[in-house]
Amino acid sequence: MTEIGPLPDENLLLSGYPQNTPLSDYDPSIPNSETWILFSIDGRAAIGPWGTSYASNLTPHATGIGNWSLENFTRALREGKSKG
Repeated sequence: MTEIGPLPDENLLLSGYPQNTPLSDYDPSIPNSETWILFSIDGRAAIGPWGTSYASNLTPHATGIGNWSLENFTRALREGKSKG
């Protein structure tokens, strides 16, 4: 947080949602429709009627996509299927 508001941590760019970071509490009965979405404060997680989605690690590190082949990467983009 800065005097002009929150700024992204450049050390965490494209690193995905931190595994041990809890999501904020929310009451899913508040929205009256199925067209709502709640983002985490850092934008790396989203909660909606489908459940919770987490951002993936897109860094070149081995815990990200660093050891993916072009075939793995292409399949993930075109078919929505991960390496695993």
